[in-house]
Parts: sequence; structure tokens; C-alpha cells
Amino acid sequence: MTENIGSSQESLPLSQETFNSLWNMMDFSGREEMLAGIDAANLVAPESGIIIPESGIIIPECGMAAPECDMGAPVQPQASSPLGAHVPFSRSSLPATCSWPGFYGFQLLFASQDKVNKHITWTYSQVDNKLYVRKDALCPFSFTTTTTVMSDVCLRAMAIFSSPEHTSEVVHRCVNHSQKELLQGILEAEHLIRSESPLARYETDASTRRHSVIMPFENPPVGQSFSTYIFKFACFSSCAGGPNRRPLTLIFTLEQGNKVLGRVALDLKICACPGRDKYIAEKEKLPQPTASAPPIGKKIKKDSSSISISRDYFENFPKKKRLEEEKPEKRQEYIIKVKDVECYNFLIAMKQLFQGHKRFGRLPPECRALLRIYKSSSDEDEKS
Repeated sequence: MTENIGSSQESLPLSQETFNSLWNMMDFSGREEMLAGIDAANLVAPESGIIIPESGIIIPECGMAAPECDMGAPVQPQASSPLGAHVPFSRSSLPATCSWPGFYGFQLLFASQDKVNKHITWTYSQVDNKLYVRKDALCPFSFTTTTTVMSDVCLRAMAIFSSPEHTSEVVHRCVNHSQKELLQGILEAEHLIRSESPLARYETDASTRRHSVIMPFENPPVGQSFSTYIFKFACFSSCAGGPNRRPLTLIFTLEQGNKVLGRVALDLKICACPGRDKYIAEKEKLPQPTASAPPIGKKIKKDSSSISISRDYFENFPKKKRLEEEKPEKRQEYIIKVKDVECYNFLIAMKQLFQGHKRFGRLPPECRALLRIYKSSSDEDEKS
């Protein structure tokens, strides 16, 4: 009996009720200091134990293994980055090339051009979704969104190769065009895309080494539904050592920190004559004519053996027709009155000669030769 009482008294200090009473006797500030050094996220809840009131932390009873925890200095929460700060992040080695308007309805617009000729510096083809632009020519890009964009959103422009065999390569300028700026120590010497914005920042990704230019995205001004940015391109698409005639894709992304909010992609060609190249590219995509109809702009080759009439036949036609021949309905009869019989007979003979010349004078030489032979033979028969 005594042993049982002793054992119950011995276990009393280790009971849950005793711990609760001791816990409540402590000052509130003392409890906060005790809990400050315990990282509850690193504790693994055992199957049973003592629960600290108002905290949810479990203290093991006797005979249970205490979980490991760091009782050092309290973990301070990480300060969030301020609005407008650019948060670098690892990009994909193969950027996406499909347009995606996203939540803000991000889209790209080009101003309409009344006339496309060889003197224009840039032109956009809706058929190919392709921009044709001269080297170092200022080209306006107008971006629109359906809602107002936050102040910490940025616009990024990047160029990549379209063909699958060259997509992993970095687009940069050729040595011929970038050598002068490299000697001057200009940071963006090898960057193909240049921005006229004073807030533009040229970046080279640490992992992919791709070039891009980034600037703050500005909401449209009052009374306008789009924001315009001026870009230019510092190399030709045909430059050896640079793009080297490989097709290019221009990508614009709307970014907020490490999040992409929208994307616009279009093909790009930097050439000396944008109007001509656009016309040729769109003409090649027109439907081809059928076999019965000859191609537009091509002459049909004629077989000379199938033409029985010689070229002399056409040369004998008068170059200019008289008004009476062009308009037969206006022809009139003319009467000549003579009093001399010999003059009358002469005029009748001249009339017959004129009608014969008019009727047979335009015949081919072969036919006229046959008529002469027939006439000479008939004259000989009359003489005989």
C-alpha cells in the first residue's frame, strides 16, 4: 500500500496536470522567450507527449526520445523584394516562341502603311506574321493591354533562331559591325536588338548567355490605347559570323519579377529593301494558277511551224487606220461627174485596180506569187 502511494507521488510531477499548472505560473514574457528559439516547422510530432498550451508544441514524456531541434537564434523571415526590383532567375535554354496574351491581354500592333515601296524603312506582313526592317532603322512597336498593368512590370525583347538546328545558339552581331563598339568597351556591342528608351538595360543571361534588353512597361497615356517603344537592329540577317542568313524570331515578354505575364512572337528579317522582300515572300504564297491558264507575267512560246502566215503578211498592214475603216457605219458614197468618155473609162480602170490592190495587196507573198503565175498563164492563152 505504501509502495503504491510512493509510486503515485513519484509520478505526480511528471503528469500533464502538474505541467499545466507550472506553465500557467510562468510570466507571459518568459514563455515567449522560451518559444522564440524553437522552430516548430522542424519538429516531428511523436505519437504521444505533453502539449504546451496556446502553442501546439509537443513536449515528450519520460521514456520518449526527444526530437532534435535547433535552439539557436530565431529564424528571421526573408524580406520581400521591393516593387520594381528585377529578380534574376534561371531561364529555359529554349525560350517559348508561341504568342500568349495572358491575363492582361498583351498584344503587339503596327501602324498601318498607305503605300509600300522600295524606299520604306520597315513593313509588317500579316500573311507571314513577319517584320521586314532595314539595319539601324528606327521601328515603332505599339503594345496594348486590356487592363492597367502594375508599376513593377517590365518589357523584355529577345531574338532567337527559328530553325530547330540553330535554336540553341545565341543570336549576336557579326564581328564586322561589332568590332568598333568592342574596342570602345560598350556593353551592348554584341547585342542585336537596341532600344531607344533611356531606361533600357541590356542583359546577358548567366546560364544561357542569351542577349536581351529590358525596360519598364509604361501604361498608355490618356486618350491612347497603346504604348509605343522604338527599337532598331544593328546587323543584317545575312551577315556572316552573325545571323548568317538563318531565320530569326523576335520575342517580347511582359514580366513581373520571375513571372511571365504575356508573350508576343513574330518572325524577323533585317534587309536592305524591306518592301521588295515582303512582296516576293507574299507572292510565293499566292495560289499557283492551273495548267490551262498561263502563269502571270510569263510569255507563251509559240511554235513557228504552226503558223502558216509569214511575218511579211503582218508587216504589210498599215500602222494607222483611217477613220472610215475604223468606223464603217460612217462610210459615204462619193460621185464623180465627167463629160469625157475617155476620162470615164480611165477612172473605171483605176477603180478596178484600186479594188484589186485593196483586196489582194495584203495577201502573203506566196499567194501573190500564185496569182501572178495564174495571170501570166491566162494572158499567154489569150495571145495564142
